[in-house]
Amino acid sequence: MTICSVGKGEIERLEAVRSLNLSNKPEFQDLDAITSFAREIFEVDGAVVTIVDHDFQWNISRSGFEDSATPRMHSLCNVALAEGRPVVVENLSIDARFDGNPLVHEHPGLRFYAGFPLEIDPGIVLGTLCIVDTKPRQLSPREATQLERLATVATTLLRQHRDTVRVARLSVSLAQSARTIEEQSHALTLQNRMLDEACALGEMGAFDHDLVTGQAEWSGMLKRIHDLDEDAQIGPVSEFVHMNRFYSKRELKRYLKAIREAMLAHQTLEFETALKTAKGRRRWVRLRVDFEYDANGRPVRRFGMMQDITRQKRLLSRLDHIANRDSLTGLFNRNYFLRHANTFLRANQHVTTGVAILDLDGFKAINDSYGHMAGDACLKAIAARLRRHCSKEWLLVRPGGDEFTVVIAEDCQIEALYARLEGLRQIIQEPITWKGLTFQVSASIGLAFAERGAEPDAMDLVQSADLAVYKAKAAGRNCLAVYSSDLHAVALQRFNIINSARTALENGDFCLYYQPKIELADRSLSGFEALLRWRQPDGRHAAPGEYLAVLEDGEMSRRIGDFVMDEAVRQAARWRADGFAFGDIAINVSSSQFIGHGFVDRLISGMETAGLAPGDIQVEVTEGVLLSTGATSVASGLKRLSDHGIKIAFDDFGTGYASLVHLRQLEFDIIKLDMSFIRSMLTSPADMAIVEAVLTLARRLGKKVVAEGVETSTQAETLLAHGCHYGQGYLFSRPKPAAIVEAAWRELREAV
Repeated sequence: MTICSVGKGEIERLEAVRSLNLSNKPEFQDLDAITSFAREIFEVDGAVVTIVDHDFQWNISRSGFEDSATPRMHSLCNVALAEGRPVVVENLSIDARFDGNPLVHEHPGLRFYAGFPLEIDPGIVLGTLCIVDTKPRQLSPREATQLERLATVATTLLRQHRDTVRVARLSVSLAQSARTIEEQSHALTLQNRMLDEACALGEMGAFDHDLVTGQAEWSGMLKRIHDLDEDAQIGPVSEFVHMNRFYSKRELKRYLKAIREAMLAHQTLEFETALKTAKGRRRWVRLRVDFEYDANGRPVRRFGMMQDITRQKRLLSRLDHIANRDSLTGLFNRNYFLRHANTFLRANQHVTTGVAILDLDGFKAINDSYGHMAGDACLKAIAARLRRHCSKEWLLVRPGGDEFTVVIAEDCQIEALYARLEGLRQIIQEPITWKGLTFQVSASIGLAFAERGAEPDAMDLVQSADLAVYKAKAAGRNCLAVYSSDLHAVALQRFNIINSARTALENGDFCLYYQPKIELADRSLSGFEALLRWRQPDGRHAAPGEYLAVLEDGEMSRRIGDFVMDEAVRQAARWRADGFAFGDIAINVSSSQFIGHGFVDRLISGMETAGLAPGDIQVEVTEGVLLSTGATSVASGLKRLSDHGIKIAFDDFGTGYASLVHLRQLEFDIIKLDMSFIRSMLTSPADMAIVEAVLTLARRLGKKVVAEGVETSTQAETLLAHGCHYGQGYLFSRPKPAAIVEAAWRELREAV
């Protein structure tokens, strides 16, 4: 059964509900149009606009739904109300939140529900626009966007209704005041003063124009709205002189036309416009104009109220800015992009259109090394460069993170557009200075063009541009890549290999090979590194380099990482039980494994259950893991492991952006010197200098060093001479299955 919760601000929310004056049972024809339209386009059994009161949910507009009210304790909309966000339930009958709800388990037997909150004021949600169906179903992203837009329109109509109720109440109050003035002439002065104060409070002024004599009168508040002195005269001629003075020609023409049409139709005119006061200040005003007619139906009097709504307009403008602009950079946000990108593209189909995605390279290193304030300064600097370099007609969007989206419309040749974006790429990589620091980022840019003659779809272009970004990063980053149809084939290939890996993991086709780490001084066994292999149908065991896409997928990376951890712990326990002095087993850990605390707890618990000591397993991480989106979780997890006594190795040291920064910030026990330096150190003075520097640094910091990729005795002897502790590479052994490496090392020891 749905719970009726009373959350923060419930009293204010119920006050807002009461402001709609639902007790008078108003008709909502505009809302009825929305619910009918929603029911039709989503092809559901019912669409409802709900207002949730203290005890009941009032279904103030409904299509295909019978009940005008529902007890709040049975309301499906309570969940959306409590969470303040859209709620989509594909099958209500299996959702524990709706156990026992008669709308689900009795008549009408609802199964599907999608509700979008109606937020009439910031933080004040009155109810929802929801669609329901007696069959389970899904809501696509496109349908969700459509339903959200309808909810926005419904919210606007409710605001208008609320404002109408307020005006009606004010009109009643004014009418009562007028009757009081007529009946009690001796209190005229007091009543006028009260009315003036009320008008001042509401920033409203009154006007009265005798159309027969031409005489016009303005209240004091109306004069103040126009920045006129209290004693300013509004005579038979000067009223229109004043109007010419305050209104632009276009607005005056529009106002006078509306006046004429309202008089001819014998209707009340409601009108919003902008004016410039006597002091040159711009104000927005709302007018309500009525007319008095003689016996022949000719207008003889025009009168009404003018309200200064400048503050409301500014507030709405501010709210619009909050809703549609990125608060950090001032560029458009994702919400604006989703609502306006298609309109922009389709309005410019006569020129070259497309979407470019700019993904910043190296930003994560800045954010993690110097803090979020430095990262924010970097993003603002990049946004400023985008504004300066891009056409003013383009839509500049920051959807989030370190990514920018540019919606392009340009009447130019494709080559000119390439040159424009290439210039933008070069400008982005110019140094950024902040508080005495200088950093530099680059951009991998993916570009997708809309097809000429076809109706463009912004989200399709974003998907294509994303594939192009992936291509740019694969090409070495800091370059421009253009979408081509073959990228879909690459994406499909990636999808297929991930699916194949998922099946292989379930079928037990992954295994571990072990490569020894050797004490260079006496060539004794120090430990092993566990290396992943995938058993292929032809019997071959593939190394990770053949399926990097699998390891770059968050879910598969975590699952395979867990497999490696569990298998390494089991193998260490077997060797320990067999009396094989294996030293330790090092496992490589991905950033996805550190999200949450599951990995750390599982490793520690698994080792304790297997009877292993903390030193039996080592954890290796690369700088890529430290720079990942889960960097905070990684740092926290490494500290917990270190506190437990498990040694941490910094893998591929020297190949990243900020190896020294991480070496300083995190407690590493072992540095693994990347094989790229070992391979060429005997022929490259620069690489030899780097090797010597790392070994010196490690010695002073009290760290052990493992040199990776040792393939010759000369390399091993040189490393030992410069103080390197351990070596790993083909000189000693290729990676092999556990049984083979164990047998080989047992045989070697017996021979010795």
